[in-house]
Amino acid sequence: MFTPEEQEKLRAISHDEELIPFRLRDHSLPLIAEVLENGRSQRFLGATPLTAPEGTDEKELSNTVRELRWEGFVDIEKDDIDDDGILDSIQETGWKTNDSGLEFLRRLKEAAGFE
Repeated sequence: MFTPEEQEKLRAISHDEELIPFRLRDHSLPLIAEVLENGRSQRFLGATPLTAPEGTDEKELSNTVRELRWEGFVDIEKDDIDDDGILDSIQETGWKTNDSGLEFLRRLKEAAGFE
């Protein structure tokens, strides 16, 4: 989780059109960073998927994860883990930040001035 100060730094760069892909510009940059950070923990540490942070609903979290997937920053192994024909929730499927996502997260942190 990012500190309130780090979240504010991320918000400050959220309008950098060269840094943020078009599809992600309407999403909260602190939430994007949280999703990528959590996906890194899921990938390397076997962490559980992030629950919607305070002030964010489950739909917004799911949409952010799916947009990051569409942009090629996270991988979801299977959308329907129980094969019942109904897409499962992000909490059930989880996601993993891939190498492109790790690089994007690094660039976000660098642009925001994280130490």
